[in-house]
Amino acid sequence: MLESSWMRVTIGQINTTNGDFEGNVARILDAIEKARKDASDLIVFPEVTVQGYTSLDWFLDPDVVRSALKPLDK
Repeated sequence: MLESSWMRVTIGQINTTNGDFEGNVARILDAIEKARKDASDLIVFPEVTVQGYTSLDWFLDPDVVRSALKPLDK
């Protein structure tokens, strides 16, 4: 028989700025820190949070992709 356990999940809904990769990653890291303080086990962010949601077409450009990935080194 499996023992029940609880998992605290945080939804990381943040205000992103299109193309502000560094700023968006900083906001993501702030949300992660807050979730840690709240004893969250998992934080979930929407897709394209790093680059900003309305910028999907930018990712057809390889230079934009490289620029968006660089802040993730943090």
